Amino acid sequence: RGLFVNKLRGSDYLAGRHPFGITPDGLVVHPRVEAAFRQSSQPDEARSGRLSTGVAGLDAMLGGGGLPEATVTGVLGPSGIGKTVLGLHFACGSGAAEPGLFFGFYETPSRLRQQAASLGLGLEGAVGRGEVEILWQPLGENAEDALAHRLLDAVGRRGVRRLFLDGLGGFIEASVEPGRIARFFSVLVNELRSRGVTTLYTMETRDLVGPGIEVPVTGISSIVENLVALRYVEHRARSRRLLSVVKVRGSGFDPALREFVIADGRGISLPAGAFEGAEDLLSGSARDRRAEAPPASGREGQ
Repeated sequence: RGLFVNKLRGSDYLAGRHPFGITPDGLVVHPRVEAAFRQSSQPDEARSGRLSTGVAGLDAMLGGGGLPEATVTGVLGPSGIGKTVLGLHFACGSGAAEPGLFFGFYETPSRLRQQAASLGLGLEGAVGRGEVEILWQPLGENAEDALAHRLLDAVGRRGVRRLFLDGLGGFIEASVEPGRIARFFSVLVNELRSRGVTTLYTMETRDLVGPGIEVPVTGISSIVENLVALRYVEHRARSRRLLSVVKVRGSGFDPALREFVIADGRGISLPAGAFEGAEDLLSGSARDRRAEAPPASGREGQ
């Protein structure tokens, strides 16, 4: 269902298609995000602080201290790589001064609590203290504008400073205009920035193992300030997880490929040092050069 305003004499109005629903309370209209927030509701302020991701090794790679305040960070990677786990680390860093919001489409609150507990993350306590709110949105039940207004209402109600959005695919699946999603997301994150929200969102990539990362939606990567890529690589007959920081706008960062491990009771950890001594990492078939080198005591011809 969509509502259009064609003319309003002597006054401005919000152009475009505005989705609406019929509820027990009557007609509910969700104004089109691009029209409702074509100008951010609050002035954009320069901010110099940083918020920890909850993973010490990643904080160091991002330039020290974590994510720049009031920026948007994309976490790209295939299914099962650990995107949601990274978001749980970030959300569990919330506190009274930095209220957090977990806005997700794929995991119910009870499953998230169970997963966080097994990883040794304090999500249950943070929710109990009112430091983190979990909002779950079943796929297929909402239009993207309704989702955006629900998100912004939750941000405003609690003064949210840490937002984990899991993930952008939920908005894409809700969209009735697929070509609109980049414009929609650009306006939405601009509004979040103006409110001082530091946002971490996930986007699933198609290939489990391969030479590169294909972003499903054109133009999304250029909208965000920071980008973290997660991928699998086969090494010594084992599947390993790798992490790299692709960009941090306005800041130096460590671009090295780093292996990361997800373990019960600890969550994500990054062993010291870059993932060195291997060829063809990004092809998905890494070979350790040390394993191929001739023995130090060997002689030619033998």
